[in-house]
Amino acid sequence: MSLSIRWLGAAGLEISCDGTVLLVDPFFTRPSIWAVLLLRRVEPDSDLAARCAPRASAVLVTHPHYDHLMDVPAIMRQTGAAAYGSPNTCALLALHGVHNSRIHCVQPGDRFAVGPFQVEVLAGRHTTTPVDRWINGPCRGDLSLPLRLVDYRMDAVYSFRIHVRSGGSEQTLLVGSSRSPGEQADVLFLSPFLSKGELQAQLQAIQPRCLIPIHWDDFTRPLSKPMRPSLITAVQGLEGFPPVRRVDLSAFAHTAQSLQPGLRVLVPEAFKIINGIQDDCRHPESR
Repeated sequence: MSLSIRWLGAAGLEISCDGTVLLVDPFFTRPSIWAVLLLRRVEPDSDLAARCAPRASAVLVTHPHYDHLMDVPAIMRQTGAAAYGSPNTCALLALHGVHNSRIHCVQPGDRFAVGPFQVEVLAGRHTTTPVDRWINGPCRGDLSLPLRLVDYRMDAVYSFRIHVRSGGSEQTLLVGSSRSPGEQADVLFLSPFLSKGELQAQLQAIQPRCLIPIHWDDFTRPLSKPMRPSLITAVQGLEGFPPVRRVDLSAFAHTAQSLQPGLRVLVPEAFKIINGIQDDCRHPESR
């Protein structure tokens, strides 16, 4: 199987197979926390995006918050890729000058093919945040470029189930928390911002053989600095004391494995191929 997967930091993934490159939520500009708090207008770093994601056949956008969408227009211009996402996602891409022929509005239940990948759109789940009232809802009608980070407003959140067959084997990947029934997958990419009960519900529904935590790093920290875990609060699912602390990936892995014995948890390194995923392939006849 020629499948290879890289974590791109934050929620970003690069999934490649037989020359087709599928990106999910690529994000590299990483504005500082002051740009967020001071409502500054931020120009995406197109050169950085070109270096970090030089190839793309298609981009899947789970939702249009800035840490999922702001670098997508530059990647589409540089690679000629198409993009798939919610109505807000599509409106913001059009605002950035992306041609309508490469913008695809999708909704739960939609299915489409990108090379060897069969993609299914599912209803997703987003972690609650203390600032939801300011970053969710319809896009404003008077937007102008460059955008403020709060202009990237979420109208809907999706997860994507991706089927790929190569070399006689088949694998199913699920990116993001899902609220859809019957969404079982071999490999689950999931943010660790979940309570134990929420994590248990996801694992019971999806029954993955492998769990890969993503979107756990501090995405206000530039890529020029070492990765560090993000802060998590009780609002986002943190349990215990202190009420604010950094994500503990070891504890997350231990909890997940206690809820589903035999589950493999792979913590990825940014921009490196995630080894071991192919061990979780299943032959179609065994699914």
